[in-house]
Order: sequence, then C-alpha cells, then structure tokens
Amino acid sequence: MKWCLYIVIFLIIITRSFAHTNLIVSTDVETFTIFSEEASEPYMEMRQLYDPVLEIYIDLMTFNTLSLEAYQHFKGVGPSLSASIKAYIEANGPFTSFDDLTLVNGIGPKKLQQILENSK
Repeated sequence: MKWCLYIVIFLIIITRSFAHTNLIVSTDVETFTIFSEEASEPYMEMRQLYDPVLEIYIDLMTFNTLSLEAYQHFKGVGPSLSASIKAYIEANGPFTSFDDLTLVNGIGPKKLQQILENSK
C-alpha cells in the first residue's frame, strides 16, 4: 500500500507542473481522492478493494494481475466468474476502473456493487 502513496504523490507533482494549480489530497483506507482548489468535483480518484482472505487493500493495478483463485476472495465471485474476469483481461487488456467490471459477462450493476462492498 505504501507504493500507492508514492504513485499518488508522483501524479500530484506531475499534475501540478502541467496545470499550475493547487491540489488537495484526501485519503482514507479505501480511496485516494485529489481535489483541485478551484473545483468541488474530484480531480482524480483511486479506489481500492479489500481482500478479506489476505486482509489487505488492493488497487486496480494489482486487481488486474490477480490469480483465478484470488478473484474468488470477493463476494459473489466463484470459479466461473473468476475465469470470465481473467479471460476479459487477457482479451481486452487491464481494467481502467473497477466500474469496468460490468463489461465482463456475468457482472451487472448489482454484482459489481456486491464485489465493491465485499462483505464475504
């Protein structure tokens, strides 16, 4: 998780150098949110999912590289759906947002919410 903070800090530095704007970083365990001082809408958000088996938070980049068994740590994801997630990544490349999971056959809005809430 420490390296996630380094990525966020790097992105802030790069963004400030191009945009010449002041940014505010709001962090909690599950989400890093970057706000511009001039706007009330988030400038960038990095969501994380909690893996109840490993008892750690994982970011999207890590999620894209999980094993078939690791996807099954999330509520509502069994062997079949795990294989569908892995097949989607292999065919289309990594997800750019956790919301993109709805592009996987078998994951609709309700299933996505179940995975994101992750109360398994």
